[in-house]
Amino acid sequence: MTNKTKFKLGEVVLVRTDLVVGKVYKDQTGEFGDKFSTRMSNNLGKEAKVVALYRGGYVLEFDTGKGEHLYYDEMLLPYSDSLAKKEYEFNAEVEGLLEKILQLAPEQIINNALDSKLFETDLDKFKEIVEKYNHKK
Repeated sequence: MTNKTKFKLGEVVLVRTDLVVGKVYKDQTGEFGDKFSTRMSNNLGKEAKVVALYRGGYVLEFDTGKGEHLYYDEMLLPYSDSLAKKEYEFNAEVEGLLEKILQLAPEQIINNALDSKLFETDLDKFKEIVEKYNHKK
């Protein structure tokens, strides 16, 4: 048995979307593997953290306590957040919308406090909210 794994404990991975139920998928050494099951197919395309390593396979966080299927290297892809890797591109329309939302947020917070009648249930909290956000109009 080998200790070499493609993914490490705590790493975020993505379950491939093209896996076939009943097909055997292996670890990167070809030593261990198992069939991809119907129950595992609910996780196609999902991202998850590796929470345990066992016999060349991985237990993923969405599977703990549910029979703990083992996923093997051929079933997984490294997770990458493509948006986080892109340079920011200024967009006047988006920036204008964001500015409007930020302007309306304090008013919305006060309105929510009024709608929930916070002044009746927690007057101090209500006063704190009004004091904090009222000047931002």
